[in-house]
Amino acid sequence: MTTIQNRHASFRERRVESRKQTFEAGVIKSPITGIAVSQLLDASRSGIRISAPYPLPVEASVEFMFDNRTISGSVRNCIRARSGQLHVGIGGITTQGIGVPDAVYAELGR
Repeated sequence: MTTIQNRHASFRERRVESRKQTFEAGVIKSPITGIAVSQLLDASRSGIRISAPYPLPVEASVEFMFDNRTISGSVRNCIRARSGQLHVGIGGITTQGIGVPDAVYAELGR
């Protein structure tokens, strides 16, 4: 069962690392829900946040493909952003056998 959280107006960020905002178009792929167009919203050293048109269950493995790169990880949270769009937090990320937090974070700074 997938649980979708609604973000309250008084939502307080608990993240200790800063996020680097970006708007990279790509594709999200999950063995549970299939493939859909998505967008990378931000990245930190510990994970990424993407948009998705459907809910993804926590701990589901996913891949986000963009710009000839693939980021793999597992869903940490899924929050309804607005009608037809959810924000999905993905942690434990790797890409092509390299630890992604530093590689993606540095790449977004270019």
